[in-house]
Amino acid sequence: MIYGNDRDIQEMRSFDSFWAPDYRGSDIWQVQGFLHDRRSRYVDFAFRAELMRIGAGSKSFYEASVSLVDMMNKHEFTRRVTLPGRYVDSNVIYVDEDCILCGDLLQMMLFDGRDIALRLRLDSLGLDLRLNRRVDEVWFGEEGLLPLAKNQRQYKCSLPQLAVSGRLYAGNSSIAVLGRASVQHFKGDMALHRDKKHWERFCIFMDNGDEINLTVLPRDGHGMAEVFPAQAAPYVPDRFTLNHTAEEQRGAYTFSFAWEINIPSYYDGILRLELLPYPQLFELPVPRPLIAVYDEQGQRIGYAFGELLPGARSSTAIDLKMFV
Repeated sequence: MIYGNDRDIQEMRSFDSFWAPDYRGSDIWQVQGFLHDRRSRYVDFAFRAELMRIGAGSKSFYEASVSLVDMMNKHEFTRRVTLPGRYVDSNVIYVDEDCILCGDLLQMMLFDGRDIALRLRLDSLGLDLRLNRRVDEVWFGEEGLLPLAKNQRQYKCSLPQLAVSGRLYAGNSSIAVLGRASVQHFKGDMALHRDKKHWERFCIFMDNGDEINLTVLPRDGHGMAEVFPAQAAPYVPDRFTLNHTAEEQRGAYTFSFAWEINIPSYYDGILRLELLPYPQLFELPVPRPLIAVYDEQGQRIGYAFGELLPGARSSTAIDLKMFV
């Protein structure tokens, strides 16, 4: 995988071209957000969708996952599809410069040059949403390159602060919903066979409208943070710390499930992250939990989505068969 020359960077300056897959490496497209009934001021639902394409050519595999959490009634719904790359055709998974199609599970399309149409299906449940861009796409740092190891080049582009409207379907009934969301696209070197390169990622939605993205590689010592204030320009903090305060064993692997974050340039104190009790979201091979964010006085001030790869906290060799 070769990235980093001027031509690559110039090509990626268009969000449309960056959205498209690059079969020299791997891709992860993520969308996550929160919804409420138009008549409510409170968060009623959380949703998350991801398409992961790991590897190159016929050696690649795809994993599509969707989750929807009814936070009022404490129910969660998840669905996951994994396919080896050699079996994937355009009738199953199709990605180009303006759309992602994964059967009836996940459909995400760019339109009008700015906004996103998102459709998710989980059995009798469904979401039909429009994600409206309020700000331009944001590249990490100057060129999108994440500050990871020299032999692991990943690029990241984000669409933060998306305003959401649409409908949530349950059987034959539906309700109108509003909310907020963000979209990220990671591309580059994400070889999962190297467990020391496994990450923990957090997409944080603060109640005040701010958003924070974090990626840490605990066993490699690298990490990155981005802050997307609701009323100011996005920036990369000059320093931050993320420490896990609790962990547990799941099969042969160790996972963290509580954390403390310190970002001095953003918040004068410690942000505490604690797992919410939705066990389906914490299933192997990649737990993608819903998390509550608290201040030092124990007041909840936000929610977050996590993504925890099994090698991030484990010295156990990773069996790639667990992913497919």
